[in-house]
Amino acid sequence: MVFSFIYNKLSSAFWACAAIALCAVGALAFAYYMQYERGLDPCHLCLLQRWPYRIAAVLGVAGFGLAHMGRTNLAGWIVLLCSVLFFGESGLAFYHVGVEQHWWRSIFEGCTISFPKGGDLLSQIEAKPAARCDEIAWTLIGLSMAGWNMLLAFGLGLACLVSGAAVLRRTEA
Repeated sequence: MVFSFIYNKLSSAFWACAAIALCAVGALAFAYYMQYERGLDPCHLCLLQRWPYRIAAVLGVAGFGLAHMGRTNLAGWIVLLCSVLFFGESGLAFYHVGVEQHWWRSIFEGCTISFPKGGDLLSQIEAKPAARCDEIAWTLIGLSMAGWNMLLAFGLGLACLVSGAAVLRRTEA
């Protein structure tokens, strides 16, 4: 019952694109909340992991507009493109989890720069240690933010894959 309701909503390009935009903005809002309200400075990989969500938010809004104008076929392709984006994000998050767990070394030198108000900016930047990609700053039930991001992005990728295929199937019928 609940599954068929969700499937029917997500097989609509209008609702699928709205869900993509909302999920992407929600993930970004959580990351910014943890950074600015909880004081967790992001490492280089954390900052890279925000880009797919930014792109997905823009694509979701664009697909929402296209679906509203009746261009459901194009909106369906956007949903499928978002599935590729989220699967790529899941892979990047998996890489970050591997760096955190010391399964491999990062190819990036982790650093973060914030621009504080007032004072000598250079001395403030030099005094603040850079966030390291191989140190876990926060966990919930044993999973780091990168681990949760990996699961979220993979789930969103699956949802977009199923949803995009359903939207395109519906437009062909």
